[in-house]
Amino acid sequence: MEYIDSKEEPNYILLTKLLHMINYSEGKTTKEIYLEDFEKVINSVWKTDKTISTNRKDKTVYDLIIDVANKISSDPDIDDLALENKIALSMAIRLVAEEFMIQQIIDDCGTEEKIRKIDSNQTGKLLSLYKQCSGTNKEILPVLEEVSLMTAENIYLNSLMYEPLIDISVFQLKKLYGTLLTLSTMAEIE
Repeated sequence: MEYIDSKEEPNYILLTKLLHMINYSEGKTTKEIYLEDFEKVINSVWKTDKTISTNRKDKTVYDLIIDVANKISSDPDIDDLALENKIALSMAIRLVAEEFMIQQIIDDCGTEEKIRKIDSNQTGKLLSLYKQCSGTNKEILPVLEEVSLMTAENIYLNSLMYEPLIDISVFQLKKLYGTLLTLSTMAEIE
């Protein structure tokens, strides 16, 4: 999309919302994008008429990403070489991490204004804002820094970016996802 559309076009914005927790722009938030919405973008871009939302009209893309990540994460015999497993896990890791950071920044710093102003490099900027908050959880900070390093290389897939995907094991991503979920859940309980 970045090569065929501008960054201001609705299709580009919608696809970006699938890779980041974006709650402060026009239109649907990340958790409100349904498979049918995604299907429309695919069909528009590739001039096709594929149906991916059949029997899943009420399923959001966010929920699908998390479901797939949970399935991969719980499969002890997962294919370590399958790029799609690494991409799906990386997407889920980033979404969970960003959601955690956004909530913590709002709770601890009492502001959404700085989050609303983020227009690029969201994960890194959220991490910087999170570090500035007085309630920064020192246990989860190294995990969030790992998220910032590992997921960016795994999500933006193009002909120049295969090497990072091959270098990182799906088992490393599974471990990171599990650690992030555990620490995120513990932070919610506190």
